[in-house]
Amino acid sequence: MKRNLYFFLFIFFHFVLTCPVKAGVEIIPAGSFIINMGIVPQTKANGLKPYGLVYELLKNQNVPVKWVINPSKVKDGIDFSHNGIDYKGGTFIILESYRTATINTLISIWQTKGVVGATTVSDFFVDVFQTLQFAPNWTLDKDNGDIALEYFLNAEIPASAHGGSAKSGWKYPSQLGICDDIFVMPHADPTWATHSNLYYWNKNYKGNIWAACHAVSVMENVVDPTLTIKMNFLSSTGLVDYGDHADGTPPYTYTNISDPVSQFMGTLDASTENGSERIFMPLLGGGWNATTKVIAYDPTQANVPALSPGPASAAVYGRAYGDATRGYVMYEGGHDHTKGTTTSQVAAQRAFFNFSFFSTNSKALITVDLSSVPGVMVIGTPYPVNFTLPAGYSASQFKIKWKSSCGGTFFPSDTIQSPVFTPPNNPSITECVLSVDITDSCSRKNFTARSIFLTAALLPLKLGKLSASKSGNDIELKWETFFENDSTEFFIQRSENGFDFKNIGGIKSVNNNSGKLYQFADKEMAGSTVYYRIKAVDIDNKIFLGNVVTVSNSAVDNNSLYNVYPNPVKDRLLLKFEVPVNTLSHLAFFDMNGVLMFKKEINAGTKEIILNNMDRFPQGVYYLQYSGNNTVLSKKIVIVK
Repeated sequence: MKRNLYFFLFIFFHFVLTCPVKAGVEIIPAGSFIINMGIVPQTKANGLKPYGLVYELLKNQNVPVKWVINPSKVKDGIDFSHNGIDYKGGTFIILESYRTATINTLISIWQTKGVVGATTVSDFFVDVFQTLQFAPNWTLDKDNGDIALEYFLNAEIPASAHGGSAKSGWKYPSQLGICDDIFVMPHADPTWATHSNLYYWNKNYKGNIWAACHAVSVMENVVDPTLTIKMNFLSSTGLVDYGDHADGTPPYTYTNISDPVSQFMGTLDASTENGSERIFMPLLGGGWNATTKVIAYDPTQANVPALSPGPASAAVYGRAYGDATRGYVMYEGGHDHTKGTTTSQVAAQRAFFNFSFFSTNSKALITVDLSSVPGVMVIGTPYPVNFTLPAGYSASQFKIKWKSSCGGTFFPSDTIQSPVFTPPNNPSITECVLSVDITDSCSRKNFTARSIFLTAALLPLKLGKLSASKSGNDIELKWETFFENDSTEFFIQRSENGFDFKNIGGIKSVNNNSGKLYQFADKEMAGSTVYYRIKAVDIDNKIFLGNVVTVSNSAVDNNSLYNVYPNPVKDRLLLKFEVPVNTLSHLAFFDMNGVLMFKKEINAGTKEIILNNMDRFPQGVYYLQYSGNNTVLSKKIVIVK
């Protein structure tokens, strides 16, 4: 069959599930799974095991995870509310399009472990801080990494994520290289001779460092033998030595509440009350770097301002030296964050995991771009698919693996950059997730996924808007077409109730790619109000229905469309149509390039759908496509501000 499968698709929301409508704002579709991170009281099960689930999704399942943080919330405040539940603590969300049978089973397994969550019942908007796509790769300090080992056990993150459960798989700072992402140093006595590689590793490979107890002030004051390099990663001149200052006195004050590292409930105070250094203090004459973010501090620490300008901080992090080309560094007070109260343990360990996922995702050495992959595909039809890499990278540097959640085939192989993908020829499958892994020489895997809408057929036709005008006693109907390849005939249809349409005439298609302006005169208008539409048919007897115009005896209103109101729209859009009983139907929304933005299943018998918050979208022209019962309906919408 000859057809151009990349015709100008009919389009609605200028919006992609994986991209924000405006800064931070994205739509979460019905059927997504919300991991509730704000359950109180916090336990290891409801507060830490979610990180194990997120790790599994990123590392082994190629499922991106939305991290939702309200940018203006107060401490322990609400990120968003849905279906009567207030979600707090930096919520993780798995989008509906990725919830295959395998993922649903995985969610159920983790729920039995203590993860709390719920499935969304409607579409809604949230502030998405980041879409997590990279699983952290930790390296434990060979000398003292065992202090942090329990953090991973509590979250049920496998030993393979941090070099194994035995010290033989861990490393000294001098051994860190390009394949290490986060160095975990809960205790140490750094010197230039033993720890200088942290400086170069952080610089050359964007290595991230997490440190605790007196390893922090000792490391910040390490200087090389030539006195030209000082390892003061987060302060301007170093820190007061751990033996020269008093401890902090909880309760601490919390700041940078909407920062990703701050996403924990309650306080970590009690879990910092052990070990030789429980709080960190910049030296006099200096301070924390401008880019260093203080998470928790003691506003009344005894040695401020005599020994330090403060703030005396129990948790801080930032880019090393404030340099965006370097990795991140984080300090947490205390020797062992599995001590203290359970809730404080969870808070301290959550800060550790928040830093880990954030710094790894921000490191993101390789970004795989799937934007060229079509967002809509016809079942059983081959499509060339491809990914692109940033400048300076070549596909030959990686092992490649394409995957499909719905089956189908990749030809000639699923291990090349540009295969041809053929979706399964199964009309019951309407959605598919294509993903591609690229694995580097360090076995570090990056993945990108794209949700694809599958349909039985797409007409190679753009049918312009139908208009109507009175000419004496006749109704003059006009419509324009584009890309008319494979269309055969246009039927003019009339209805007196807006639901039951009958053919009143037909015009053969000119069947060319340049399109044509058509017109038809209805000389037998009956009733006070009549509805018109154009029904297009292609060579395979597939049907496309155009917009509906309403005509009354007193006037013709070309902008008052029967099944969409109001149009133009500012906020609330009402869709009216009849979905036949026992018919599987969908609304699909596309961007101006024909890329799928959003899909919604419609129950049989539905006559009305309300779409709220249209003012969230940029001003412009959009389109909606309804498909079901071997019929495709399309509607152009104008959003105004």
